[in-house]
Amino acid sequence: MLEKLIAQIVEETVKITLQNLSISKQESGNATMDTKQLSKYINMSVPWIYQNLHMIPHKKIGKKKLAFNRIEIDEFMEQRSGKKESIKAMPDKVNSKKAMNCKYKVV
Repeated sequence: MLEKLIAQIVEETVKITLQNLSISKQESGNATMDTKQLSKYINMSVPWIYQNLHMIPHKKIGKKKLAFNRIEIDEFMEQRSGKKESIKAMPDKVNSKKAMNCKYKVV
């Protein structure tokens, strides 16, 4: 009888612990990132992020601070990977402007 009670307590404790772990895992999946964290997460430079901000899902906090939702970024990356042009292959705005202003064309 005592063994059944101990087994029941252990089983309930394990269920509660697993539920807590899954909840904390879901909460960490919703974590927001700043620009530096995003650059490490997607393996791109901070200037690249600012130059391509128009297509990256983000939210402004105040006047200058940006927040990026990890789930939205994952969805964005999945959408981009399905297209011919991956996120890394997209032209850099600064470099393309410099190329347009150049006097000589490379053939």
